[in-house]
Amino acid sequence: MKKFFLLAIGLTTTLMATAQSMNAQLRNDCFWDTADGMPIYSQGGGIFKFKDADTGQDAYFWYGCHYREAETYRQNPSVTPQGNTVVGVSCYKSTDLLHWHDMGHVLTAETISGGRGWVGWFGRLGVAYIEETGQYALLAQHNSAVMVALSDSPTGPFTVHKHIDMKPMIGTPNTGDQTVFTDEDTGKDYLIYSYGKGRHIGYISEIGVLDDGSIGLKDCVQVFKGEGREGNCMFKYKGKYYLCASNLYGWDASFAYYLVSDNIYGPYTPTNKMQIMDGCERDYAHITQTGFFYTLRGTEQETVIYCGDRWSDFAGNGLGYNQWVPLSFDGDRPHFNSLSEWNLDPVTGRWTVGQGNNYVMNSSFEADRRIVPIPVKPRQEHLLGWETKVIKGNEVSLNNPHSPHLNYNNTQEDRLHVTGEKSLCINDSIAFEREVSQRISSSPFVVLEDGTYKLTLMYRANELFKEIDISISSAGKKQALHLNDLQMDNHWHQAQMLVTIRKGEALLTFHAKGNPMAQCLIDDVSLVKELRMASTSIQQRERFEFQRNLPIYADSLIADLTYPLAWENSGIRKFSKWKKVTTDEQMSFKYDRTENGGFANCIPALRRWLDYPHIASLSCPNAMLFINGTQDKLFPVAGVKKAFDIMHKTWKSRGVDEKLETELWDMPHSCPKKAQERALAFFQKHLQ
Repeated sequence: MKKFFLLAIGLTTTLMATAQSMNAQLRNDCFWDTADGMPIYSQGGGIFKFKDADTGQDAYFWYGCHYREAETYRQNPSVTPQGNTVVGVSCYKSTDLLHWHDMGHVLTAETISGGRGWVGWFGRLGVAYIEETGQYALLAQHNSAVMVALSDSPTGPFTVHKHIDMKPMIGTPNTGDQTVFTDEDTGKDYLIYSYGKGRHIGYISEIGVLDDGSIGLKDCVQVFKGEGREGNCMFKYKGKYYLCASNLYGWDASFAYYLVSDNIYGPYTPTNKMQIMDGCERDYAHITQTGFFYTLRGTEQETVIYCGDRWSDFAGNGLGYNQWVPLSFDGDRPHFNSLSEWNLDPVTGRWTVGQGNNYVMNSSFEADRRIVPIPVKPRQEHLLGWETKVIKGNEVSLNNPHSPHLNYNNTQEDRLHVTGEKSLCINDSIAFEREVSQRISSSPFVVLEDGTYKLTLMYRANELFKEIDISISSAGKKQALHLNDLQMDNHWHQAQMLVTIRKGEALLTFHAKGNPMAQCLIDDVSLVKELRMASTSIQQRERFEFQRNLPIYADSLIADLTYPLAWENSGIRKFSKWKKVTTDEQMSFKYDRTENGGFANCIPALRRWLDYPHIASLSCPNAMLFINGTQDKLFPVAGVKKAFDIMHKTWKSRGVDEKLETELWDMPHSCPKKAQERALAFFQKHLQ
């Protein structure tokens, strides 16, 4: 069913100033949908800018593999399915990198297999436009070769052109990993790949027309030889080329590595020694492998978007297969901003941290894919991003046969309540006291702002603890929650508290004193900044009007942030009387109210930041109908026209202006029969 909205209301004339460009939110750690609400299945691919045949304008095309197990895991994340069965190559189109439309499978499993049914391994793909032939070439790994498929359109269908045996070029028939990179400055396309065995050698080949007229690799240049690296990919930023990769951890997440050069063919520095990207160390690049990058050249700045893949055969390491974050730079040194939520302006290229960003790193403990301490690669005795301090009890060490485990393999039952395969484990076989902590602070590019934050987590603990506390310390002040005061029945429960953070730094600590065999599991930890509220100063006012300092019932607001009734729009002139009014009273005609149910009456100072057209624009690109009366004394025509104009700009920016219908009728503030008939016609049009 198509999504639609009908608003048969007038639009306010108190319009707020609007920005010239629009930010859109990007959320990680969740499954993504298209603009039409359909699941996105795209891994091991890339984003490329091509001409859209429908509009004649440039558009973004995102290609990737659709694996059947991705569907299974999305439907039931409590079980990690094994395998990577190819359904086809998916293609999604967008004009802003944020709202994607499904263009279907441009290459099917049947076509890949030649009708034989069995595909085998297929992935790590990209698409290049071959100007000499006017065709689009899709290059992908297919078993022990590089497959080339061609199409006359970026949306397919693609047909198999040939398979390239890489052995004459690099010594192995297959590549280790690969992606396609397009240099927008030269228009040339390249395959970025590694040696098929050990993946310790990196190569770059230009894609184009060969002497025999076929599409293939025109050259082969070695640009790296060192430790084994996979997830080979590249981006360009301010004229410099960055060769990137992940570690050889199989399906698991790893650090993001890079080298840099002024020339695409090198030399890359530091020579044969890839560097770990700053900012990715505490959660293995937001629990991903390097997938691909896209450099957005906005009107105000270039922003490089890291597009990581979550695999873990298949994705038991959290929710969502695609994790995108913005990079920052200190000179030519990239910095990975591990964000769970951020905002991107696709026009200017500017980005900001999202209101719902979780500032805890490795918050669901999925970065570590083995039980820690772990004697095999990556050999470690600590959880990534966390510090463990044993005050009393068994030492955490690979050399101690009695060492407690720092994480726990969640059962299927556990995963009905918490995310992924792992959780933090605090236990020991003897009496113990232990602290597990993480220091949370501002980075050079992401500020941990002063303010109120909500700390939330899931826990499961038995009754063998003498004491177990959760605390946040900031600016010399410690704020604690005692789990002993809550439920300790070995079932999953949620705990949360509001905390104050000052001076850009906080220490999150789990402190436990337990008897032998005491065990507490902790998962899905989040620290999210609360919305900044208006001033809580209480004032008397002689007349009803909007003022900059909005008085709020301060005591109730501080005690429960879900109760911010505003005096601003209340018909009650006396504050002592207003603060006793319930929600039901506020939304009624009592006290000579002239309006019943306006949303601005419930959220303090909302109109300081946005108004009806901005709220309506949140529904874009869905279909919407707005009708207003020219005789409506509540909403004068001039204000309504301005509101309509704001909304049309939003829908036009998404290329769907035809879905927004705005009409002015000769009538007062009402919804007569003809308006109802118009609404029914609108429903019929968009429900068919």
